[in-house]
Amino acid sequence: MQLTKKCPRYTYCKDGVYYFSKVVPKDLSDPYRKPRIAKCLGTRLPQSTWVLAGRMLGRLLVFWSEERAFMQKRGSGSGKSIVVLGPKTFRLD
Repeated sequence: MQLTKKCPRYTYCKDGVYYFSKVVPKDLSDPYRKPRIAKCLGTRLPQSTWVLAGRMLGRLLVFWSEERAFMQKRGSGSGKSIVVLGPKTFRLD
């Protein structure tokens, strides 16, 4: 009997490489082109996936909470279009 390895939450495996994927909250969807953020974790090891996905999720949730606080202070969208999820910064628009 073969045991199936489950991917950590918010990840999926494609061609042996793990990816992080998270739906953008509706209240923060304006600066994003797509309703989902997906980024390659750059690993084929399931053990590394747990750590990397946890870090990315943490950074993304902090970014979104700061974005919400900024929007409440300003009363509108911030117009930010950059997210730092790993060692590299990438644009979302």
